[in-house]
Amino acid sequence: MIVDITTPAWTEETLGATQSRFTITPLFPGYGPTVGNAIRRVLLSSLPGASLVSVQFEGATHEFSTLPGVKEDVVELTLNLKALRLQLHSDGPVELSLSKKGPSMVTAADFKKSDQVDIKNPDLAIATLDKDGSLSLTVQAERGRGYQTVEQRSSLGGGSTPLGTIALDALYSPVTHVEMQIEDTRVGQMTNYDKLALIVTTDGTTAPKEAFQQAMDILTEQFESIRAQSKGEASAPVLREAAAGPRMVPDETVIQEAGLTPKIAKILETGGFITVGAVRDAAEEAVLALEGLTERNKQEIRLLRGQREGLPTNAKRLVSNADRES
Repeated sequence: MIVDITTPAWTEETLGATQSRFTITPLFPGYGPTVGNAIRRVLLSSLPGASLVSVQFEGATHEFSTLPGVKEDVVELTLNLKALRLQLHSDGPVELSLSKKGPSMVTAADFKKSDQVDIKNPDLAIATLDKDGSLSLTVQAERGRGYQTVEQRSSLGGGSTPLGTIALDALYSPVTHVEMQIEDTRVGQMTNYDKLALIVTTDGTTAPKEAFQQAMDILTEQFESIRAQSKGEASAPVLREAAAGPRMVPDETVIQEAGLTPKIAKILETGGFITVGAVRDAAEEAVLALEGLTERNKQEIRLLRGQREGLPTNAKRLVSNADRES
């Protein structure tokens, strides 16, 4: 007798402001580890976020320096700064500066305010200054995906680091921890089906549910591309870094041919946006308010809209498989 493969459903249990438990059940026997490991891998390695990528201290030329009146040396200061969690409202790099005199404790709240950055942990301790101490520094933050070392960013076209600037390994991922639990569950007379639970913790820049949905989108696109090729169809577009800048899409291009993921194209068409020009001419709020768009979908739309205004060369873009292989 052929046993049908069940279709699972998922639920969310909120455990805190930055933590949720996602339960997926029932899964066909043995599918728990397969599905769970795939989701966990994407959550930890593939979600977009923001991170500091470099820091420059006034009065320090290298990372092994010390600053007068500052308790911590530059290595300790750098480690403290790497714990800064922030949310960027810009596709390009953003600079933040800080300047303070002692005696005092320097925290992330002391950075000069910027409408392009939200600091999610303003209480983060950075330095301790005595009465004669002072600290002035400038950091650069940018958007990225997963985790990248300084060497990896350099190989992707990140350029050389100016003299006196300390380059940092970047942890972009908004997900800080994923715990996986699998137990048996009953389906009819069968008791060996899998019940998968994923406890997802984020850094506060992205809600756990949003992170979970982004991971689902990424996995769906990967499998959809494979499925389409197996059926001889045009495969779905994929994301990659574009060192030479985004591929321009003319205003007169119809949405279905703009290189967007099928889900986004369908939502835009349903909302009355037939051409790329219509998306660019409309108010951003009106476009992003369309029902069904995730934050990742909205970033794709912002990228498409911004091409006419000029985007930074390190922005992500959509390319077809044919373009990727050429």
